[in-house]
Amino acid sequence: MRCFIATSLLLFSMSPAWAQTSTSPPANNPTGGDSTSQQSQPAAIPDAPDQSSSSSKKEHKKSAVKRKLGELAPGCLNVGTYHKCKPASPSEDSKGKATVDSAYAEDMDVGEFYLNEKKNYAGAVGRFRDALQQKPNDPAATFYLAQALEGLHQINEARDEFQTYLTLEPNGKFAEQAKKSIEKLQNKGATAKSDAKKPEKP
Repeated sequence: MRCFIATSLLLFSMSPAWAQTSTSPPANNPTGGDSTSQQSQPAAIPDAPDQSSSSSKKEHKKSAVKRKLGELAPGCLNVGTYHKCKPASPSEDSKGKATVDSAYAEDMDVGEFYLNEKKNYAGAVGRFRDALQQKPNDPAATFYLAQALEGLHQINEARDEFQTYLTLEPNGKFAEQAKKSIEKLQNKGATAKSDAKKPEKP
C-alpha cells in the first residue's frame, strides 16, 4: 500500500514537467515560435529573371529584323543564305547631288542641240539658264549661253556673258573663242550706234 501511494505521488509531482515538455517548442525552431507562426510566414520571393538574357534576346531579334530589311534593299542579291549588295556609286551617295547632276546634264545636252543643230537660240538660252540654276557660275553653261544670246542679236547681254566666262576660266578651252566673240560684238555695237546716229534721208 505504501508503495502504491509513493508511486502515485511521484507521478503527480512529475505531471507539470510533462506538461511543460509537451508544450515546449521543438528544438529545431530557432525563433521560439510555434509551428503555426512558421506556416503563416510568406513564401520566399523567387529571384528576378536575368535582365542580361532578356536584353540579349531583344538584340538578337533586332539584328534579325535589320538583316531582313537589308535583304529587301534594291541592288541586293539573295540566294539561300548568300546575301550581297553592290556598293553605291559616288553619284548615289547624295540623292540631292545626283538629281542636280542629272538635271544639269540634260539641260546642257538639249541646249547644245538647240544651239548647234536646230539654231533655236531662244530654246538654247532657256536651257543654259536652267543649267546655271543647277550649277551657278559653270563656265561651259556660261559660254554657251553667251553664244545663244549672240544668235538672238542681244549684243550687250552676249558680251557680258563672254566676259563672265573669261573671268571664270581665263585660260579655258573656250577662252580664245570668247575673246574673238567679244571683239566682234564690240564692233557690231559700234556699227549699230553709228547707224542710229545717221540722219534719215528725206
